[in-house]
Amino acid sequence: MTAWHEIVVEGSEKVLRAFAQGFAAGHPGRDATLLGTDIDLAPASFHERLRELFAAGSHHLLLAPATTAVELAAAIRSHGESVGLRVVGMREVVGARLAVAIETFSVEVARRFRDELLASLPGGVVVEGLEQAEESDASARGTELYSPTHDYTFKASGTFAGPLPGVLEMQRRAKALEFVKGEELAIETRELSAS
Repeated sequence: MTAWHEIVVEGSEKVLRAFAQGFAAGHPGRDATLLGTDIDLAPASFHERLRELFAAGSHHLLLAPATTAVELAAAIRSHGESVGLRVVGMREVVGARLAVAIETFSVEVARRFRDELLASLPGGVVVEGLEQAEESDASARGTELYSPTHDYTFKASGTFAGPLPGVLEMQRRAKALEFVKGEELAIETRELSAS
């Protein structure tokens, strides 16, 4: 599995986005670079320290496979100053987590949840704390959508954990399903080794 890194960059988001797109255009075949604002990223301990700076709009996260991240950071260090960009830090992404929950009164929606989110997980991704409850009440058949009783109820919750690309795929799948509520994506990072 390819390691990923996060790069913290000081400067304009618009300029950073253009710089990253220019870098990608000049390096065909490189894996995608993601801007932290493009995914629902939860604040974590490292991010909480930078939260005030992010709110001011001066610091941004880039996420990329390690090789791409190292080259992109080097390009920003070499050429970013002229456009107001500066690399502030870089860390290794160790893993990611995404908590999801669903409550539906539709057998079809419950089936889609199981088929699209639970049946085939990307490599290295696991579901932690999965809880599912399914109830059928034939005596409630025919009630309206907003009635306090329904003939079928499905509830489930759990957390997808694993490598960032796989958890991002699960986030994409969850967003595509109605009634699925996903929390913000949490990433775990560590300092890069000096070697």
